[in-house]
Amino acid sequence: MKFLQIGLIFIALLFSAVSHAARIPSYSLKLTERVRVRVSEAMTKVHVRGFDLKFYESPPYSPPFQSDRLFYQASRLTEWEVQCRPNEVILIQPIKHLQISLKGPLLIESEAGFLSLQNHPYRDFLRIYPNATSCEVVNEVDLEKYLDGLVNAEFSSRWSEEAIASQIIAARTYALYQMRQARAKSKKNGSSHFDLDSTIKDQVYDGAIREDYRASRAVERTRGMILMIYEKANWVPLKAFYHSSCGGQTELPQNVWGQTIPGFKHTVRCPFCKNSPTFSWDLSLGADEIRAAVSHGLQEDGLMKAFPRSYTTIFRSWMIADLRVSEWDLSGRAEKIVLQLKDAENVFRLPISASRFRNWIGTARMRSTSFEIVKNPWGQEKTWIIQGRGNGHGVGMCQWGAKVMGEKGYKMAEILHYYYPDAVLKKLW
Repeated sequence: MKFLQIGLIFIALLFSAVSHAARIPSYSLKLTERVRVRVSEAMTKVHVRGFDLKFYESPPYSPPFQSDRLFYQASRLTEWEVQCRPNEVILIQPIKHLQISLKGPLLIESEAGFLSLQNHPYRDFLRIYPNATSCEVVNEVDLEKYLDGLVNAEFSSRWSEEAIASQIIAARTYALYQMRQARAKSKKNGSSHFDLDSTIKDQVYDGAIREDYRASRAVERTRGMILMIYEKANWVPLKAFYHSSCGGQTELPQNVWGQTIPGFKHTVRCPFCKNSPTFSWDLSLGADEIRAAVSHGLQEDGLMKAFPRSYTTIFRSWMIADLRVSEWDLSGRAEKIVLQLKDAENVFRLPISASRFRNWIGTARMRSTSFEIVKNPWGQEKTWIIQGRGNGHGVGMCQWGAKVMGEKGYKMAEILHYYYPDAVLKKLW
């Protein structure tokens, strides 16, 4: 371990020197632009509350106030109900018996700097888009303030300062990558009006409700620092994935999502997360549960149509005879599994990618693809035991590993280079 620490220190110093020496070309994204975070998409109506609220009719995909029309301004503290119908937003103030209908997105700001959505405080602006059946709400917020609210949702501001700083830089880098992709997509076809989702689809974000001084201090300390890679004669942000616990070895993107992603050429052995609460775990799956999950997953993913019509009855009536891992990747994670079903005369074998099977069962229950399947001990159709390690997809930074590295005295640059060996740390603003 001592040699590892010495080696990491040397690498980190070299990492830092290269970072500051490398020339940063002109960057295509305006750094003054706010990050657009989708915070709700499924509710038919939402409640917004705040001081001195201003309401703008907002053309789709426009930055705040460039093409917006102010149509109403409230004084003092007011609460409003917003309903969404296809191509229509209805703004209701029940106390004043006021109802306003408008087409297209609605932009709301508060002169106090905060406004509340469903009793959750958010900074800066909310933009509400009417979908066919629901309201899609996007919080447009300063990138650094977005990170203030993310710290205690994705990890903890009570971790060591070096671990928190490395996590924030990874989160900032990921957000900047998504902003860049969304802006390019919007410029091309005008279809993108948010950069990130506020859930585990991207990064967990609860607005300003979890902000504290430790989080803000760490964000300010790392202000403008991101991880970059040199691609196509330009420096661009890395898509800085991270996850809860790798279980001893990180993973490559192509083994999880089926495609390579620039900046990820190496997996990393991680001895730091062995005391994670999810370093090892077990999951019992019954035959009926497996059958239902696979049948629903095949239908949801549009794969059932690939089978002959007669096979659609298999998942309702055939007995599950076997469930096993058939292939592992180089990092030791399950790559493919085989589900075997049979009736009195026939046997049907269904190969499934381990990542897809995990999604079908549920990623909160089946924590990773680093697992083995223990055949049921009764020799009959009852239960299979999944014995796994780690929590999450395994790509990029192991959050628990970064936490422990920080506790052991590793610096921010050492932690980042350990988990992102193909990236360079730069300060953009």
